Amino acid sequence: MFPAILVLLTARMLGGTNRQVNYLAGIVQFIQAATDIHRLIPDEGKNQLSLEKTTIPFSVLVGDLFYAHVFSLLSQGGLLAYLTPLSRTICQIHEGGVIRKEFVETGFATEEHILETRELEFASLPSIACRIAGELCGASTSQLMALEQLGRAVGMLTGSRMVPASAEQMKVWMEEALDALEQLPQGAMSEACKVMLTQLYGKNRNESFNLSIDVKSIGIAPSPRAVVV
Repeated sequence: MFPAILVLLTARMLGGTNRQVNYLAGIVQFIQAATDIHRLIPDEGKNQLSLEKTTIPFSVLVGDLFYAHVFSLLSQGGLLAYLTPLSRTICQIHEGGVIRKEFVETGFATEEHILETRELEFASLPSIACRIAGELCGASTSQLMALEQLGRAVGMLTGSRMVPASAEQMKVWMEEALDALEQLPQGAMSEACKVMLTQLYGKNRNESFNLSIDVKSIGIAPSPRAVVV
C-alpha cells in the first residue's frame, strides 16, 4: 500500500498529479500486491495441508498476472522507459525474499544478510517509486535524492514488521525520513507524510515519535498511537 501512497503524496508535494503519475501509482500497487501474494506462498518441501497444495498454483498465477498487468499499465501510461528499473526492482524484491527465507528465518543470518533483506525486499520499491514520481513531476536532482531517501526509510520501517529492528535503528530510519522531508516542498502533503510515518513507527514499535503535526489542516485523523502536539 505505501509505495502507491508515496507516489501520490510525492506528486502533490511537487505541484499535483497527472496522468502518468496516476498510472505509476497503479503500477507500484500491482507490484506490491503481486509481491504480497508470492510472499505468502509456502516453500516447496515443507509440510503442507492439502488445501495449501491446491491453492499454491492459483496463488502463483494470480501474482504473475499482476506482474503482467504492470507491463500493460506501463504501455498504457507511456512509461515504458521505466520498464528496466522496475523489472530490476521486482528481481531485487524476490532476491531479498530468498535471503530472508534462507538465512533470516532459519536463524543463520549475519548482519549483512539482514541488511540485504531489508534493502532489497522492502526498501527497493518505495525508493524507486518516489524517484520516478519525482522525475515525472520535474523534481530537481537534490529533490530526487531526498525522495529516494524518504522511500528507502519508509520501506525499512515497513519491513521491520517481518524483519524486526531495534528501537535505535527504527529511530534512525525515522530521522532519515524526516530529514528527507525537510528537503522537499513544505505544506499539507509533507504534513500528511509525517502522519503516515508516525503511524508506521507507532504500529511497528508500539511507541510514539514526537512530531509537531497539525492534522486538522490536512484532514487526516491521527492513529491512536500517534502523538500529535
